[in-house]
This record gives sequence, structure tokens and C-alpha cells, in this order.
Amino acid sequence: MSKINRDIADLEECQLTISRGANHSFGFTVVGDNPTFIGKVTDNSPAALCGLKSGDFIVKINGQNVSRAQQRTVSNLIK
Repeated sequence: MSKINRDIADLEECQLTISRGANHSFGFTVVGDNPTFIGKVTDNSPAALCGLKSGDFIVKINGQNVSRAQQRTVSNLIK
């Protein structure tokens, strides 16, 4: 497993589990590379209700380190 991107290694970690909403969406967008972060969070979406915020970094998805991954890779893992 690769190491966590050192640019974000010292930030507070929070683990969220988000279920898809009625329209099969999580309710957020992802932007940026190395690390990818949350772009927009839709009001009252599953993501918003779980506490996800714009600007939050995505470090792991289902236990897989994605802190050095490209946005496309992260998006594909979320889908």
C-alpha cells in the first residue's frame, strides 16, 4: 500500500459511510488530483447529511489509499 500523500498526512482524519439517495446519487462532486477533494455538496443529500463538506480531501475509498490518485480514478472507485 502506498503512503498517504505527505501534503495531507497531518490533517485530522474522519471516516464517513455514505449511502446513495433516492435518485441513486451520493450528492457530491470530486475535483483535483493528488489529492482529490470534494467540490460541491448538494444540500440535503446523503453526503450533506453525513457531514461531508466542500474542500474535504478524499484519502481512502473502501480502505484503498487514493491520496495520490488522479480525479478520474477516484471518481471510478466511487461509482
